[in-house]
Amino acid sequence: MQLLHDIIQRRASPKTTPARVLFSHLRHPAPKHLSSEAIDSGEDVDVIYLDFCKAFDKVPHQRLLLKLKSYGITGNLYNWIQDFLIGRTQRVVLNGKMSEWRNVNSGIPQGSVLGPILFLVYINDFPDCTTCLIKLFAADSKLYSKVNTPAQAESLQQNLFLAEDRANKWQMFFNAKICKQLHIGRNDIGFQYKMHSMGMKSL
Repeated sequence: MQLLHDIIQRRASPKTTPARVLFSHLRHPAPKHLSSEAIDSGEDVDVIYLDFCKAFDKVPHQRLLLKLKSYGITGNLYNWIQDFLIGRTQRVVLNGKMSEWRNVNSGIPQGSVLGPILFLVYINDFPDCTTCLIKLFAADSKLYSKVNTPAQAESLQQNLFLAEDRANKWQMFFNAKICKQLHIGRNDIGFQYKMHSMGMKSL
């Protein structure tokens, strides 16, 4: 499985370099320490921490395979990954009684070497829907921006709506109860961000 992991990295097209696929992706270049630099210059930063609901279990196989093709994964390598994902079945055993076997049409097998890279390939273009800064790390991600005025906060809120729409479109839903907001700086304007029409809790 480690061999497949390495081959995927080598075979993927330039827009999915290991640095982008395996670690994080910024929609626009930004200072490495945006928050500290903003605070030093008298500006404030709002951060929205996002959590995908049952992330690894939700990835639809056919849509993942579609994205792999768009990144240049074809031929035998594509077929190997398809065989890795497709054709799995599962059933429930409780107190000696068993349910019928059911096909598994979504989800990335956890505990495998290949699983994390397949998940990151699936969400790799997620930042393309936003105009603010965004970082991805496995199933967690965060939006952040300088927020010194209500208009800047509204802009970040609109980006949150865009991110939510994009996630829903690709059947990757956010857990609104776990998502949180964080203000960094001295002048908090007290803006409460919303998801699913629910106000976010602050950290």
